[in-house]
Amino acid sequence: MRPVRRATSSSPAAASSASSAAVHFRDAGLAQRFPLLPHALDAAARARREIGELERQLKTITDDQARLRANLKEMPSSAAAYKRYLEKFDQQETQIEEYQASIKKLQAVEHDQRKKFDDFLADFSAE
Repeated sequence: MRPVRRATSSSPAAASSASSAAVHFRDAGLAQRFPLLPHALDAAARARREIGELERQLKTITDDQARLRANLKEMPSSAAAYKRYLEKFDQQETQIEEYQASIKKLQAVEHDQRKKFDDFLADFSAE
């Protein structure tokens, strides 16, 4: 029996919320025999959503860096704005490194949770 993803709320915003998403089984006995299975799927889905949000934030910063680079090229290095842009660029580089590290960790979590589920499915035999 395959799991069925169901949101506990009818609103689209709540349906995408990590706290409102749950995995339910059509066969209640299956859920009782394998209580951790829905948690593995939910953890993988949560990690995927968090990765998407971090990637969106990372794109925002990298887009802003293109603007900063263009401004730095056009502005004399003695200008106060040049120094501000350079400082902001440096701060963003630190943020980029932090986002990339977080994304990498979440990708590992997602992979591990999906692997647990895939291993379960590979070992599962319906009687």
